[in-house]
Amino acid sequence: MFNLYQIIQGAQGGQAIDNLAQQFGLSSEQADAAVKSLIPALSTGFMTKAAQPGGYGEIVGAMGDDQHRQAYADPNTAQDPTTQQKGGDIVSSIFGNSAIINQVAEQASRYTGIPAATLVQMLPVIASMVIGGVATTMQNQGMGGLLGQLAGRAASATFWGN
Repeated sequence: MFNLYQIIQGAQGGQAIDNLAQQFGLSSEQADAAVKSLIPALSTGFMTKAAQPGGYGEIVGAMGDDQHRQAYADPNTAQDPTTQQKGGDIVSSIFGNSAIINQVAEQASRYTGIPAATLVQMLPVIASMVIGGVATTMQNQGMGGLLGQLAGRAASATFWGN
């Protein structure tokens, strides 16, 4: 099992939290609190999605997308509108609709004091970095070939624009 918070901490050469802070006009402490408050919902969303018919294939297909791996590694890619769109597709897919996304953001807002609208904007970037980080971790653990095979098979069933 992957610790998604640790993946974000290691993203972008260990600077992802600071980069998120800068991107969204937050302090590093606020960005860290935002990540900590959003990761449980993302984790639950990924697990729920993976349990649905075709859901696991969608997740694996997204892990095969270079955009997410680059967002994990590079803050400029994480801020790119394409990354935000693809991350938004992931968020929409795992949560199902904007009402649930807004509920997740409202709950995180109560915990962090960060406006829910800011958290809604952060979710796609964080989701993209998480997917890219899981893929990178798998690659680094010698599972790149398996990931490539799975992603190739999943690509035809993917709804996330890969």
